[in-house]
Amino acid sequence: MPKNRKFGNCWNMDRELKNILSEYIIHLKSKTISKDELYDFISSKKPDLNDNTFRWYISQLKNNHILSEVKNGLYKWTNKPPFRPLINEFLVGLNDDINKAFTETKFCCWSTDWLNEFSRHQTATNYYLVEIEKDMIDSVFNYLMDNTEFHVFINPDEQTLNRYIQSETDPVILKSLISRSPLTKHKISPFVINIPSLEKLIVDLFCDTELFNYWQGEEKINIYRNILKQYDVNFSTITSYAKRRNREKEIKDFLKVNFSHIMKELS
Repeated sequence: MPKNRKFGNCWNMDRELKNILSEYIIHLKSKTISKDELYDFISSKKPDLNDNTFRWYISQLKNNHILSEVKNGLYKWTNKPPFRPLINEFLVGLNDDINKAFTETKFCCWSTDWLNEFSRHQTATNYYLVEIEKDMIDSVFNYLMDNTEFHVFINPDEQTLNRYIQSETDPVILKSLISRSPLTKHKISPFVINIPSLEKLIVDLFCDTELFNYWQGEEKINIYRNILKQYDVNFSTITSYAKRRNREKEIKDFLKVNFSHIMKELS
């Protein structure tokens, strides 16, 4: 953590509290702090603190990437940037085509090219994924096939991936969106695109081994290691989403074996 962490003027917190929290950050360095501990500290400096004001402080600190929630009720100070993957024209166009035709349908889009930021070996062939409500997959597939030039596949197995998709240029894969998937919104004016959070990518790489067969084994560990090094993730979000995919225990065990120093800190 930098010795002189500054909050800047992008959010409306009084100068006294900014100075107090700046000193506290330097004192804590990389240690975690519970919600109750943070409340006690701020209230010791500002006796008139109430729950609503405290929640607002937390929100401001998180939104400005000063405070990171590593699991429910546990935080750490951070200077890591938010995850901002490259959203290219192809992805913007794909998102826009679906969004215009299916205005009430929830979906997210992303590219496996994003994984190259974290992997040791760079893939020559990448594909685009659209995760969409299960009962809308066939409708979206038919629409894209009839009205666009996209090369579209539905839930391909490993044989289809190896035999057909890897030889395609910019293939698009449709798959079911798990309910309550952790997504984030990115604005590419005038468009807003839902993309998977890093927590979702971590779990999906673990669960969908056929779809992401190139990024398994040591490569998956490399990807996880680099994600955790470069960005903040919420481990409660990881376990909650993994539970929805019926893989909570397995991914917890995997993380404990390969990232014991981090998991020990959270226990």
